[in-house]
Amino acid sequence: MKNYITGMLFAFFSLGANAASIDFNDGINGSAITTQYSGLTFSNAKYDSFVSANEGSVGAGGLKLVSQTVTYFNKSDNPIVITFDSAISSFSIYGLNVGANGARVEAYDAVGGNLVDFAQAFGATTGVLNHPLLSVSGLSIIQLLLFQPSSVMSEGMLWDNLSYTSADISNVPIPAAAFMFAPALLGLMGLRRRAKNKVA
Repeated sequence: MKNYITGMLFAFFSLGANAASIDFNDGINGSAITTQYSGLTFSNAKYDSFVSANEGSVGAGGLKLVSQTVTYFNKSDNPIVITFDSAISSFSIYGLNVGANGARVEAYDAVGGNLVDFAQAFGATTGVLNHPLLSVSGLSIIQLLLFQPSSVMSEGMLWDNLSYTSADISNVPIPAAAFMFAPALLGLMGLRRRAKNKVA
């Protein structure tokens, strides 16, 4: 009974987070990425099949994410935008061929809202073989911007293997929901205690 109750508690509190990932390999090369994936919307985004040297070392391959307007060279005034239907708590994505112009991810708490967190990375010259993971986190992330933060030289990059964790998959806050389930859990513990007394 103790293991059963522990399992129920673990399963219940696991409901507060829901991880998902996108590898972009289900698209069509050159086509726009918009609302193909449930729960989020892309803008200024398309699939691209460019193969980066040693991309497999970070699990990248197949189709990737690039800017729809300027492909590999989008800057802060023309970012790839990802907007979530509901808040997420963490987000990560690999930058491929990250060179002197860098790669930057900015997380906001609303469309055009406050900056919650950011991550950026840089490499040498054209960034061949440099494929860093960029990760951001926060209590309530709704929108992300992806772009090259600098314009040191003519060099571009791609993105692949996006993953994120939902802040909450239900409309019931975990503390409030816990009070709803508390009587049932206490009842199970009471049954276990009575069963012990009968055996004694």
